[in-house]
Amino acid sequence: MRESFLGDLNGPNAPPVDPKVEVPGRGRGMNVWEVWRSNGLNKRDRVLTPEEQTALVAAGNANRLRHARDAAILSLNTGARHKEPVRVRWQDFDLERGLITYIAANAKDGEDHTVPANGAALAMLKVQHASRTWTERSCPFVFTYQGKPIESVNGAFRLLAKAAGLGRDVTFHTLRHTWATGAGHAGCDPCDLMAWGGWLDLKMVERYYHTGAERSIRALDVIGNHLIGTVPTGNAAAR
Repeated sequence: MRESFLGDLNGPNAPPVDPKVEVPGRGRGMNVWEVWRSNGLNKRDRVLTPEEQTALVAAGNANRLRHARDAAILSLNTGARHKEPVRVRWQDFDLERGLITYIAANAKDGEDHTVPANGAALAMLKVQHASRTWTERSCPFVFTYQGKPIESVNGAFRLLAKAAGLGRDVTFHTLRHTWATGAGHAGCDPCDLMAWGGWLDLKMVERYYHTGAERSIRALDVIGNHLIGTVPTGNAAAR
């Protein structure tokens, strides 16, 4: 089962802290999350750290916030905009192939777009599907409250963020931005990210690769690794 982009950045496959990354007033040795937090970016550029993501999910264990928690999990792992989770139907998921289609009627760009659902998203959806009540089984929508489809998750999400100790700068859009940032820094192809996120122009995804130069430089270092030790030095090089 595929792991979360965001999980990779916080687990054994996390990119190392790069001593080359320097932010004025903070020095060297910062990781990707610290760079984003230190750049004074605006509210729409807010990115949740792995610890904040965990706190957000944990805060949703109360019954009245579970639908907001699960919508947040979906957005953190598929980049859903705030209108997309609340209108998504079970028929829009292919749980066997691990795909979700956000239909044009609910998408900002007015077009369908299909996104791979990673392990975290699939686990949540499978639990949701298996635990539906009889009332919920008669409803085609995934996210419901007391058996009825919900019109918006924004109000419940604000309560969820507050319960997690997060400030008012954290909105539902923050989850999408966190997903895209994690995907970009984990090495996701920009064209794939554009398609999955429902953007119409590659320029819209460039912002998620703004510190990618350091990763590219490290990649260049790898190219010649097999030659290290074979290049003649000293007297051998002079002959």
